[in-house]
Amino acid sequence: MRNSEEENSRKEKAEESKKEILKIAYGLFQKYGYTKTSMRQIAADAGVSHGLITYYFKNKREVAVELVKGKMGQFAEAVHRYVDWENEPALYSAVLERLSYTVFSTPIFFEFYKDVLREYIMFEVLADSGIETDLRIWKKYCPELSEEDAIRTATYGNYVSACMESAMVLYGKEKLYLKESIPDSVFRVSIGMWHFPDEQKIIEECCRRSREIVEHILWENPELYK
Repeated sequence: MRNSEEENSRKEKAEESKKEILKIAYGLFQKYGYTKTSMRQIAADAGVSHGLITYYFKNKREVAVELVKGKMGQFAEAVHRYVDWENEPALYSAVLERLSYTVFSTPIFFEFYKDVLREYIMFEVLADSGIETDLRIWKKYCPELSEEDAIRTATYGNYVSACMESAMVLYGKEKLYLKESIPDSVFRVSIGMWHFPDEQKIIEECCRRSREIVEHILWENPELYK
């Protein structure tokens, strides 16, 4: 019994230490960007050894991935409260894309946002977390596709839309001669891979509704900007 309590205590302390490291890294990434922040700088600001940080995270990329996953998880949790994921997966995707872009493009996040796009960290996170929404889009709009074709379409769509988002954010959408907003353009490319009936009508409706929903989400959940 005592050994069990000691083990639980060690796990709690380890989890607290890990959270503190992530918190410090989060602040440094916001202030200096991912590229200009080092693991030793994170360790120094957290008041721990470099060895302790590498015990939890092999490298700086793992720290950034964990932070982006956490932030995207907050966004997803918020969107779930406003959109029926099962019945409106395309709208869910549009709202999540717009919400993440709206927050990450603010001054406090923007340098970090550009870095995680440049380093393909955002793509790595979305490749893992986005598949569930893609499978719902498949079942809702393209049930005639085989599962193999659906996964291939989802993977390709995520890759192309992630590359497009990176290009527009890093180099400016004006240079790509795009008139739409970045989240609308990224969503249109992603959902357009599926080729289902009334596709354009559904895309236009999702873009329009996503603007209203994201405005509402951020009005009621200002902590998402932090």
